Amino acid sequence: MIVSNSSPIISLGTVGRLELFQKCFQEVAIPSGVYDEISMKRDSPEFISLQKGIEERWIKVEKAELLPTLKTNRLGNGEKEAISLAAKHKSILVIDDDSAKTYAEIVGVESHGTLYVLTRAKNKGFLSRSEAIHLLGRMMEAGFYISTLVYGKFLEEI
Repeated sequence: MIVSNSSPIISLGTVGRLELFQKCFQEVAIPSGVYDEISMKRDSPEFISLQKGIEERWIKVEKAELLPTLKTNRLGNGEKEAISLAAKHKSILVIDDDSAKTYAEIVGVESHGTLYVLTRAKNKGFLSRSEAIHLLGRMMEAGFYISTLVYGKFLEEI
């Protein structure tokens, strides 16, 4: 199982490839705050993809009890809940915000960004290198941002 914040679900769901989470990790847990954030756009591809994953039972929505360490105004509620849920399950967290990754590290949670899912999907044979690059391009067209440095590292990794 893996825990996800909203941005990876939005990024992959927007381009219709949320199932890569299931293929790579079998089961995904998200906190209720993340579900609430994504459900604000009920007619969006990401919400429809999320609902499908929940109906198929590979996405689980859970209430997260915040770790006392995370009672800060520097993170959004969804981020705090996702970190807390990953800590509870002793699971890897997929989250894109660098500040949130720092807080995750402080509480002992291993975290990676959305590109971790693409890299893993490529390494497991669910995507070819060219498909992974094309998918990232579509995500960027839809608003996913990465620096040129991160883009270069991604190309090296895959």
